[in-house]
Amino acid sequence: MIIMGMIIIKRRMIACPMWVRADLGMELEVEALCLGIEKIGKTDPEASLEWEKRIESVFDYHDYSELKNVKLVATEFTDYAIVWWDQLIMTRRRNGKRPIETWEEMKTVMRRRFITSHYYWGLFQKLQTLTQGSKCVEYYYKEIVIAMIRADIEEDREATMARFLNGLN
Repeated sequence: MIIMGMIIIKRRMIACPMWVRADLGMELEVEALCLGIEKIGKTDPEASLEWEKRIESVFDYHDYSELKNVKLVATEFTDYAIVWWDQLIMTRRRNGKRPIETWEEMKTVMRRRFITSHYYWGLFQKLQTLTQGSKCVEYYYKEIVIAMIRADIEEDREATMARFLNGLN
């Protein structure tokens, strides 16, 4: 339901830009684009990465052009993220570099700026020391898999199984 530039989602009114109201119809998509963008540039890398995945789901559903994906995300930046993005665009222009035209390029520069190497180091460290402890086996296994996905670790099944077995009680 659209009311004067607002969208009602789960009984809350959310201000959304015109392109969301014009192009998107599913509540999940509107939530993904309108909610969570404030996480970009904040201190929670996992929230930023989760937001990124939700945005990718919207892009996969709509099959937008790469350039439109970049522009849509950029319109949602606020606070520090918008200042950073404007500076990045001006610096690239000044240095004769081509503009960022794909979502993959945008993700790369966003991650370089907002997801610190300390975060990835922490994930690797967590994987090395992760044990079952008081967790059920299923939760422990999910914790390993999620950490591996977030750290972008690809290893064969045997290595993952050894990692899992090593941490069991």
